[in-house]
Parts: sequence; C-alpha cells; structure tokens
Amino acid sequence: MKQFLKILFPIASFITSIGFSQSTDLSILEKSVEKMNALEYFTVDTDIEILCHPENDFFLYKSKVYCDMTSNDTFLGSKYRDFHTFQSKHYKREEITIFNGDEYFVVRPYNKEVLLLKNLNKQIINTSWGIQNSIAGFCKVLPKIINNPFHRIVKNNDTLINGIDSYRFDIQLANGHIYGSTIKSIPQTPENTYITKYQLYLDKKTLLPSSFIKYSNNKIMSIYNYSNFSVSKKLNDKELDIKNFPSNYKLYDYEEYYNNGYYKTKALLNSKMDDWSLVSIQNQQISQNDLKGKFTLLQFMFADCGYCVQAVPELNTLKETYKDKLEILSIDFQNSSLESLKKYHSETDAKFQVLRGGKDLAEKYGINMGPTFLLLDKDSKVIWLQRGSCEWGITGGVKKHL
Repeated sequence: MKQFLKILFPIASFITSIGFSQSTDLSILEKSVEKMNALEYFTVDTDIEILCHPENDFFLYKSKVYCDMTSNDTFLGSKYRDFHTFQSKHYKREEITIFNGDEYFVVRPYNKEVLLLKNLNKQIINTSWGIQNSIAGFCKVLPKIINNPFHRIVKNNDTLINGIDSYRFDIQLANGHIYGSTIKSIPQTPENTYITKYQLYLDKKTLLPSSFIKYSNNKIMSIYNYSNFSVSKKLNDKELDIKNFPSNYKLYDYEEYYNNGYYKTKALLNSKMDDWSLVSIQNQQISQNDLKGKFTLLQFMFADCGYCVQAVPELNTLKETYKDKLEILSIDFQNSSLESLKKYHSETDAKFQVLRGGKDLAEKYGINMGPTFLLLDKDSKVIWLQRGSCEWGITGGVKKHL
C-alpha cells in the first residue's frame, strides 16, 4: 500500500474549474452506473486504509460485504452484511454489521454484545465501513454528481492500480461530501465555497470500482481498494436475522448505548465518584482514597483502542510536566486480557499505570467510548471531562484546571 502511494501520488493536484473533457467520459460513468444497478446479489472485499492519523500509525479495515440490491426499503435500497476486521499496528478486532431492510444491528464478538438500532436512521445505516463507499452507494450517488452543475468530474489518464487497468476520474463537490448513497451538505459561508475532492477508479473490463480515494486539505485521507467481486446467490433470511446470534450476547439499544451514556457521564461533572478500588497490571491495588490530595487524570481505555494509543504521548508529556501535581491512570473498561494490556503499556511506552477490571465502574457512569478522560481535583471531585475525539486538546483542558 505504501509503495502504491509513492508511485501513484508524488503530487496530488486538482483543477477547480473542470468539467467533462470528452463526451465519452460521461458515457463511461453512465455505463458503470447501469452495470451496478443491474446487479442483484454480490459479494466484494474492501481494504480501507485511513491515513488521517499521525504518520507513525494507520488504521486498516478489511471488509467482506454481501449485498442484496433487490431490497425495497426506503432507507438504503439494499440489504447488506458487512463482516469487517479493524486493525492498527497495536491491535485487531472483528465486527459484523447487518441491515436486513427492517433492522440495523452491530455484532461485537469481542464484547459479546449486539447493538440494535430501534429507530431506523439513514445516516447511521450508511456508516458501516464496507458500505460507506461501495457499489450500493456509487450507483445512487454518481448520477447526483453528474447531474449537478456545481459538482465537477474530469477523466484523467488511465491508470494501472493494484494490477487492474482502470479509468480514473477526479471528482470535486461544492459544499458537500459523499456519504454512502447520498451527498451530505456542508454549510456555505458568504466568503468561501467548501470543496471536497475524490478520485474514482473503474476497472476497464467490468466498469465496477477498483479503487476510491478521499482527500482532506489536499492530502489523502483514506483509500478504498475493491477486490474479489463475485455475483452470488440470495442469502437465507435467517443469516440476516438478529436471532441468528448467540443467546449469551447482551442486547443493547444502539442509540441509548451511545447517547444516554454521554449524558450519564456528563452528569459526573462537579460531583465526586463513589469509592472504587482496582488492580494494576503490576498487581498493585489502587483505590480512589489513594489519590486524595493530588489532581488525578483518569483515562478510560481498552487495549484495542486506536485513539487511546494516540493519546499516550500527550499523556506522557503531561506526566513529566506536572509530575509533582498530577497523577495519571489508565483504566481498562472492556475486560482486555492482562497480556494485551501489558503489550499496550510497553509498546506505547506509557509512563503511567494501567488498571484492570474497570468495566463495572465505567458502566456505572455511562462510559462506553474510549478514550474518556476525567480530571479529579484533590478531593476526588470531577472538574473536567472529555470523550474520545481525533482532536485531542487534553493538555488545554488539564492546564486550565491545575
């Protein structure tokens, strides 16, 4: 993948005032849309590399999607089962996301849980990584781009990409971005028109997507590579049924799992946590009473949390800067194995202790997102909190209260 980037993208350049350079350009895309719309049942593998994170890390999704394009639902117009593996250089985990036309749910074997979306929402249904930028979405979104005079497409030089001889199209959207099967609007300001940029590659033989690249601030943000496309038979309805999963998996309401947890955590602000006691990965007992008289930053995390890994260098710097005033502790809230927590601690070179067995404590306060940060004052009162985000600002939040 890295070699692919070096060869293909020494310079990322787009021209802002572009249109179709030839009449045949439009016909290629129209034929591609026609080909995709003619599909009924198929499977396809998608490798997705996310490059918007620090240069020393990356995220890779490997997704195998089954898609039923005959669905009459009004949310997506297709049913799907997306079995995907999510990994960085530190960890790996697997999930299954299913939309069967009536239900949307996420199966998480690593937590033995199922999240069911009771009130169907088109935006959430489009979020599965294997379906976000896929055949099911392209066949609907490409005509919207073609028919909108404010969006631009130009056919560039044909390209050999991942061994596939492909047509290349550079795409620019004005005040919008591609989101699954839709174009999501971005508010326009009087001073500025927001432009989003993409590259779409179509296999010359099949006219189906071979690769799709998303840009952010003129830098590659993510790369989708498609392979092993196959026309398939219709899956048995039972294979898309929520009842098909183990009975010992705990069932959660999708929206309550995320939204209610947020409000429950937020209610902690300016109040004290109940007393707790946990064991570190070095088998040392640490309780809340041990922390009194010192400011303490708690990072609720789990071993296969990429954003938790990203936060470690900043936490190490805080530890060094405020070593006489601030204690920092990581609390695992996903029952990660001792081996994986020790690996997390050593490979990230964390300068603070990692505590095990924090799942009950996290559930008590609605903490279900990693990382979640709580800053406690000398009396163990929560004076600042932050839930996981790409834009950290942990240092600013802590400095403000010390």
